[in-house]
Amino acid sequence: MSGRVEIIASLPVSAASGLVATDQHFYVVADDELTLLRLARHDLGAYELIVLRGGRLPREPKARKAEKPDFEALALIGERLIAWPSGSTDKRHLGAWMTTRLGGGAKVFDATALHAAIAQSFAAPLNIEGAAVRGDELILFQRGNAKHGVDGIACIDLPAFERALDGGAPLTASMLRRTARVDLGDLYGVRLGFTDAAPLGDGRLVFVAAAEATDHPYDDAAVAGSAIGVLGTDDRVQRIVRLQVKDKVEGVTVVDEGGTRTAYMVTDADDPARAASLLRIDLASLGS
Repeated sequence: MSGRVEIIASLPVSAASGLVATDQHFYVVADDELTLLRLARHDLGAYELIVLRGGRLPREPKARKAEKPDFEALALIGERLIAWPSGSTDKRHLGAWMTTRLGGGAKVFDATALHAAIAQSFAAPLNIEGAAVRGDELILFQRGNAKHGVDGIACIDLPAFERALDGGAPLTASMLRRTARVDLGDLYGVRLGFTDAAPLGDGRLVFVAAAEATDHPYDDAAVAGSAIGVLGTDDRVQRIVRLQVKDKVEGVTVVDEGGTRTAYMVTDADDPARAASLLRIDLASLGS
């Protein structure tokens, strides 16, 4: 079974990797930028770029890839927007956060020690690609696009995480409550790996995943396809459906639109010359 997707806009970024929605705006983080994109939901052509990290990245693709902070996930916690780094290299442990009120600018947090604990628990190369709140936990989604990779979730103590942000303290290993491995299967013989997730509001999580034929979390490769699914409160996959879309789907958020739950998604073509797309799909069509 496959899900039909509507393309609703091209975005002024190429490597969109995380997405959240508020009543008035879409927020998009791109893994090769230092800024956060904010679009008006009633007018997608009205947007602004908000600085998450100071400095400037190289233009040359290989140098840019080596230097980027690799913000791969975006989560909304109350009024906080959390841009989470992948942790896939030593330069990818610093995240950023700010409020939707945008006052005071963005602040940096250091996830080095927490990332080390997650990687040790999975006994696999780290590659955090998604983040979503569930109850009193922040769930991080590990993507196993590596030869010995593991897909799974890492459950973080949300109150402790917020206290660290408020105090400007590094994130610690003690914030990790548990991890769980999740098998997503494959598409056309290529294993699926998590690329993002969003809460459904009932304890379940909508996730997106991509089948990318790579043996290392740092390297891009040909993409066999993407999928959308639902993770139950027992951390088991309840449903997974192939998406009819060419580019890799990397971000997802869920919006209630007049009683209809809609998943909005963003893509990354792994090509700086190609704009990311904003997509949507009616979750009812997936039986969710």
